[in-house]
Amino acid sequence: STPSVVGRITDDFWRQPGTVRSVHPTHSLAASGPDASAICTDHELCDTPCGKGTPYERLVHQDSATLMFGVSMNAYTFFHTAEDAAALPFLYEQRPYSLRYRDSAGGIHILNMWRHNMQIARRFTETRDWLEARGLLVSRPLGLGELLYLPHAAEVHAALLEKLKRDPFFLVNEVAHSLLLERRALNS
Repeated sequence: STPSVVGRITDDFWRQPGTVRSVHPTHSLAASGPDASAICTDHELCDTPCGKGTPYERLVHQDSATLMFGVSMNAYTFFHTAEDAAALPFLYEQRPYSLRYRDSAGGIHILNMWRHNMQIARRFTETRDWLEARGLLVSRPLGLGELLYLPHAAEVHAALLEKLKRDPFFLVNEVAHSLLLERRALNS
């Protein structure tokens, strides 16, 4: 019953009849259609919010499309799915967190989960040109806003994974990149 923190459209969507929402304390996902339950199931059992076994990974494997309105590429959660698949050493906090969540029957549970390291600033918005140049992102004006359309999650994921394996800092901003390199040098 918790409201969506990523906008009115998503909040209205998950409340529609027939829509299924995954149970997760930080990155719940809503789906509608014949595969909705299969996509959303067991999210609360995953070690990470967007990585292996999550609804986000399932949507990548199903080659889903993403349509975004009125937001930047900072809202594209699948960046974290690619970061997880690339096994970036700085992606998560140094220890897992115990988070509480409420299941659909009202029961309270504890989930031990790795959380994203929010001290590492990302440059998701800056990837827009890179994605557009590869034909992975289409943008169109709409009213006072803009539509961002990524028609093939699997292709975006594969391109990001290849890039991250060559350049693990591709999605990290320059200041955070410098700090990570300094930290690595200190730990050597």
